[in-house]
Amino acid sequence: MSALDFVFLFYVGLFLPYLVIKSRRQELQSKAELPAKERTIWTTIIVLALLGALAIFTAYRRWYVVFPAWNPSANELLTGLGLLVGLVVLRSVLAPWMKKTQGPNALYLRPRKWSDMPLWTLLSCCAGFFEEIVYRGVLYQILFGLTGSTCHSWTRSRSWTRNRGTGSRCSWSWSCCS
Repeated sequence: MSALDFVFLFYVGLFLPYLVIKSRRQELQSKAELPAKERTIWTTIIVLALLGALAIFTAYRRWYVVFPAWNPSANELLTGLGLLVGLVVLRSVLAPWMKKTQGPNALYLRPRKWSDMPLWTLLSCCAGFFEEIVYRGVLYQILFGLTGSTCHSWTRSRSWTRNRGTGSRCSWSWSCCS
């Protein structure tokens, strides 16, 4: 493990969770008004982008495979589409109940009118993209390397092969992590 891995692990695995807990405690104790919605969203997008840049830099310097080659089969695409439709239906069924059980701060950033949708969409896409890179891409490989899992050596060997131009279709099996 390199110093860069430890910096990334400390920042993402310890420091960020500490800040989240600290912020939540302050939010619960404070009766102050919430900050401007647009400012909060832009701040979140910038933080996500910086975190993503750190993850991409770490992956590049350590030769981690963040975007493995993948050629989905028709069955995989249909399964994904079916799950998407099922989740959309489930969300519409549960939406009235979810609004009643969430506090006012949970609903704060949600779009209220159509003009809020572009910024909300940008935030959602940034969160999905950068969090996957940070947590499932880089942190995942660092933790497997730290624990001595065979999965880490598999991803490192795929990285070496792929970067030399001899990599074939990358097939992932969860059994390699057991």
